[in-house]
Amino acid sequence: MNTINRFFKYSLLLGAVVLYTGCGSDDDPAPDNSIDMTLTGTGLQSQGDGAYSLAVESGTEVTVAVNMESASTLENLVITKTRNNAVDPSFGTNGTTTVNATGNEFAHTFTYTPTVEDVDQLVGFTFTGTTDNGGSEEVVLTMVVTLSPIDNLPRRRWELTSVYHVNEDEEAIRECQKDNSWLLNEDGSFEEDFGEDTATGDCAFDGFNVYNEWSITEEDDVMYFTREGYGLFTPDTPIEDTFTIVNLTTTTMELQQTVDLSDFGGGTEETFIYKFRAVPR
Repeated sequence: MNTINRFFKYSLLLGAVVLYTGCGSDDDPAPDNSIDMTLTGTGLQSQGDGAYSLAVESGTEVTVAVNMESASTLENLVITKTRNNAVDPSFGTNGTTTVNATGNEFAHTFTYTPTVEDVDQLVGFTFTGTTDNGGSEEVVLTMVVTLSPIDNLPRRRWELTSVYHVNEDEEAIRECQKDNSWLLNEDGSFEEDFGEDTATGDCAFDGFNVYNEWSITEEDDVMYFTREGYGLFTPDTPIEDTFTIVNLTTTTMELQQTVDLSDFGGGTEETFIYKFRAVPR
């Protein structure tokens, strides 16, 4: 009888332990591995549900802060670029780049400069954050990229429409200049077309200076256009003309130049504004 009673007591005790252990497991909360992710930056528009959009011109650097926060330890941030919904292998390593994360809060500064190839394409960046216990979250940035005026320069022929003499407050374009145009090629080469009305009269000296290179520089927030070349009869003597860019859009260009015309009966500082319009190449 005692043996039966002891067996009965042990059975009750074992059942209680099992019941207690089972109840304890049900009450333990699952670890929180969720991630709070946001993007911040100039010009960003939030579309809700982790989606953002940004309008930008080609050649303009974009800076975006990626902010992550989690109760679990953060592990990494994976950034994937797509173009027209396909992974763009030219970005990072085969389309992605990975940034190691640490702690429960992490911020990463993402920079990207859209290229001409991104213009008028569906450009997207997916930012995927993960934790060390398997949690993940993602946000998506869509870029609307338009062609910048500078990137547009090689895509057009630039016809001369006006030569305004600032000192005299008058239009100074000569009749034979009205068919002149420039080609500013992507490789930095420069071509000047004097048109059919050339090498006679007021344009008798067309082509005496041969320009073959162009560039744009910026200094103290002022942009300059420079063309370089040589004299037709002095090919070993370089020539450089520098203009201040007064206005530049995808359809118009205005360049200002101050020159010394004292050898020709003018002043030492004569200022002219050259206006161009964009036409198909």
